[in-house]
Amino acid sequence: MAFTPSGSLLIALSFTIGLFDITPYVLPPYATLRTPAQRRCHVTALLAQGVIIGMLLARSVSGFVGLHFGWRAVYGVAAIPMLLLLGPLRRVVRPTPAAVGTSYWAVMPSLADVFRAEPALRRSALCHAFNWGSSMYCGLD
Repeated sequence: MAFTPSGSLLIALSFTIGLFDITPYVLPPYATLRTPAQRRCHVTALLAQGVIIGMLLARSVSGFVGLHFGWRAVYGVAAIPMLLLLGPLRRVVRPTPAAVGTSYWAVMPSLADVFRAEPALRRSALCHAFNWGSSMYCGLD
C-alpha cells in the first residue's frame, strides 16, 4: 500500500484488504476456545482491552506519522510490527480442525441474506463506509 502509484489503486487495495482481513474477528474466539473456563472472562477482557488500546494507539501513531511523513509512511511503519509479529504468531497459533463441515466460501453468500434482513447492519455499514471514504479522501496527497 505504501508504494501504490495512484489513489484509485489505494482504494482498490484497501477494499481488498478489508474484504479478506478477518484476523480481528477470528483471534478472540480462537483464544476463548483455547482458554480454560475459569480464565475465559479474564482473557476475553484482556483481548477487548487490547483491541481498544490498539485502535487508539494506531490512530494516534498513524496521525503523527501521516502529518510529519505523509500517508505512504503510515503503511510502511505499520508493516514493521506486522512483520515482527508474524514469526511469534506462527509458533503460537496452530491450525485446528473445523467445528463444522461448511467451507468459508459456502458461508460467504449468507452474508448478503443477513445484510438484507438487518436494517441496523445496513445503517452501520453505510455510516462506516462514509467514515472510511471521508478519511480516505482527506488523507490522499
